[in-house]
Amino acid sequence: MSGNRLVRVVARTHADLQRVINEIVDGRHVLRSSTSIALKTPTPLRQVQLLPVVRGERR
Repeated sequence: MSGNRLVRVVARTHADLQRVINEIVDGRHVLRSSTSIALKTPTPLRQVQLLPVVRGERR
C-alpha cells in the first residue's frame, strides 16, 4: 500500500507523544513524514514581544 496517510494521535504526556511518533515512523515502512501539533487552546496573539520583556527592556 502506498500513498499519503493522515494520522491523528492523542497522547497523555509529551513523552508518550514522542514514543507514539517514534513507533509510527519506525523506518521500516515510512519513507518521509512531517509532524504538526495543534493545541486545544490556542495561545492568544501578543501585542508586546516577549524577549524585550524578559531582558527588562521597555519600549
